[in-house]
Amino acid sequence: MSLKKQLNILVMIGVLVIFSGTLGISIKNTQEYLNKQLKVHAQDTATSLGLSLREVLKNQDIAQADSMLDVIFDRGYYRQIYLDDINGKRILDKKVDVWVDNVPSWFVNMLPLETPILATEISSDWKPVATLGVSVHPGYAYEELWDVARYNLFWMSGLTFIIYMLVYAGLRNLLIPLDEIEKQALAIARKKFVTQSILPRARELRNVVVAMNKMSAKVEENFIAQADLIKKYQDLAYIDPLTGMLNRQAILIEMKAFILNTEEFDSAAFFIVHLSGIDGVNKNEGYAEGDKKLIYISSLINKYIKGDRFVCSRIGGSEFGVFIKNPVEGEAQKLIEKIINTFNLNNTNEQCRPYIGITNIDGSKSIEDYFAEADLALRQALSEKSKNWSIFREINSNYRVRTASEWKKLIEEALRNDLFELYAQSIQFFSIRDHNFREVLLRLNNEDQLIPAGMFMPMAEHFGFSEQLDKLVIQKIIPFLEKYKNTMFAVNISNMSLSNQEFISWFRKKMELMEHSSRIIVEIRESELLKNSNVLENIDLLGQNIAGVALEHFGARLPDFSYLKKINFKYIKLASRYINDIENNEATQFYLQTLIQMAHGLDIPVLAESVEVEITDTVIRSLNMDGAQGFYYGIPEALN
Repeated sequence: MSLKKQLNILVMIGVLVIFSGTLGISIKNTQEYLNKQLKVHAQDTATSLGLSLREVLKNQDIAQADSMLDVIFDRGYYRQIYLDDINGKRILDKKVDVWVDNVPSWFVNMLPLETPILATEISSDWKPVATLGVSVHPGYAYEELWDVARYNLFWMSGLTFIIYMLVYAGLRNLLIPLDEIEKQALAIARKKFVTQSILPRARELRNVVVAMNKMSAKVEENFIAQADLIKKYQDLAYIDPLTGMLNRQAILIEMKAFILNTEEFDSAAFFIVHLSGIDGVNKNEGYAEGDKKLIYISSLINKYIKGDRFVCSRIGGSEFGVFIKNPVEGEAQKLIEKIINTFNLNNTNEQCRPYIGITNIDGSKSIEDYFAEADLALRQALSEKSKNWSIFREINSNYRVRTASEWKKLIEEALRNDLFELYAQSIQFFSIRDHNFREVLLRLNNEDQLIPAGMFMPMAEHFGFSEQLDKLVIQKIIPFLEKYKNTMFAVNISNMSLSNQEFISWFRKKMELMEHSSRIIVEIRESELLKNSNVLENIDLLGQNIAGVALEHFGARLPDFSYLKKINFKYIKLASRYINDIENNEATQFYLQTLIQMAHGLDIPVLAESVEVEITDTVIRSLNMDGAQGFYYGIPEALN
């Protein structure tokens, strides 16, 4: 229960106690006053009537005495009037039952009024001749007491309500800073480092707000400093300072990680762009002009070659490398021609021309071999100089890349005939034992050949099938939530779906109606998060009614990690580029240690991808990672 509610209840109890006590005291005082008045009235009546009866009784005129008693008794104010002789014998007795009109019986029983018989001695010639007793009827007193009680109840209720509302308004105004402090603390927990600009008047609360503001600013400052340090290390290790592209080491890591990833690798292409004549430009026109040429060719590469399937880098001097993941037939040649034609169109120096060597990658050779093949193709293009590019032909004769139309036909047929199957791979958390975690993986069954989602999803997104596939996965996973009651399932959502408000509404409604939606985790790729700002706005909506939203392939694009403070991620999975060969790379270990510390500072668990051997598991545990995924912990298994 909130402090505000507790204080309101306490104030209400206090006001009710004061109200009840005041009302009770008022009624009790009125009761005592009426009791006294009834006694006084009875005694006065007995005394005055006794004096009037003295002469009548002296003459022993009982009839006259009876008439006098009737006159008094019939007025209705008395319960009993009697007259006894000197020996105590009852001469006259006027009596009526006690009745009370217009007053509830419970009120009469709760507040009884005393109506004793008060007697007076009647004397004649100094000799007692009779005794007169009078008892007042309480009916009118009860009516007066009831009226007083109702009047006090009405006015005191109104006054109590007004006092309570004033106290409530005062408390509410006083506690507004506490509400803001609570919101600020919760925001900091969600990595949103807000400060309060309006300080409360109360000294204690003002000091608390000032302290919270200082803490929020300090935490944000530390986070930004840590993020800047990581970014600086990234730039030094993986970024070419002249062009801002990835360097040779970065593209080597990326190529190796992709080719080893059996979930995504089907084929690849790699080409080297060489800007010839750059030495002559440097010598004749100066290094600044040469740098301009390099920056221009890099801008053309970045302009025409962009997306998750492409990795572009400056591999040294006047050479640039481009790696294409799962290309379609003829894709590399089209991109090359765009770069060459645009450069030649805007270049006036005939000696400075781009030449390109291409090789296709089937995964059967080492990265160094593919670099050598691309370099051989480049030398051939430089020697021929007829069309500015050449392709390395010595490749396995069985190697074949599907065309875009073939991919489209394959996906359409699979959707039409329900050829998609669900697999799941274990996610190992080192400290969580109460739940199993598994990532749901989609497979396309093509003539008993299972094609992983990483191979066909780029084409599915290209042709607009990704939203349909995302819905298909959600529908197919529902029965397994019922079957595996102790398992959390992580499902991947594409960028197209994340950007679609209609899909977000469909997903939220589906989760609201689903019994076990609290065991679903949505995983999104970091690249999709960074290239579309709308995704950030949709993540909070997406995370409602489910276990949470997680981030995979974290750090693959070397971003500015400050965006982490905007979203409350369930966990993040480091890109496999950091994990491959991590046991032999101390620089990467140091970098990851800093990255993990930053994530833990934001209360975000960090997991590793593509862990396949025990030594890698040992290293990531020593770096204080929270979990991992890979063949070392379990291969993907069909969900049947």
